[in-house]
Amino acid sequence: MARRLFLLAVMLAALAECAARPEPELLAPVAPPAQLSRQVLIHVATNREPDAQHPGNFNNIHSPRLAFARYNISIPPNHKPTAVERSTSRQVDAASSFATLELTPLSGEVFTDQFAGGGNATDEADGHVLVFVHGYNTKFSESVLRMAQLLADKSFFGQAILFAWPSDDRLPGYVADKDAATTPATTWRSC
Repeated sequence: MARRLFLLAVMLAALAECAARPEPELLAPVAPPAQLSRQVLIHVATNREPDAQHPGNFNNIHSPRLAFARYNISIPPNHKPTAVERSTSRQVDAASSFATLELTPLSGEVFTDQFAGGGNATDEADGHVLVFVHGYNTKFSESVLRMAQLLADKSFFGQAILFAWPSDDRLPGYVADKDAATTPATTWRSC
């Protein structure tokens, strides 16, 4: 019986690994949808290395320096709470999928100015800041889209910060993720 349960757990883990996950191309900026949609602004701080093949994206390799960016994500009009509607092809349609409308790399100074001096804060923000740190087995693109979904579902109108640490983004990488998850604290304190 225990052996069967173990085999079932292994098979389920293998199936979870095969599930479709967002690829880096899904964060490439696209034209805004014809119909106005809700948009969320996400500030990103990460100690992942930049992805040379996908500008504006980050891979799962640890960087000794923090990188910063700002993503303007469009929420599709058909959005259902808890879902991340995303394109099934490499071409993103902002009318039916979460889509990056604008991606801006930021210096550390500009990043901190966004919060210290109000930067692009609105009256609605009223000093509220939400910091989201993703969990294990998470691609960078997943973390950005999940943060956008959380902001859309909760109608949060403050400033949003995503801290994306270098998760190995695959189930067998759990041990590496455990080690990588402890490194950001020292990196974050140094800025």
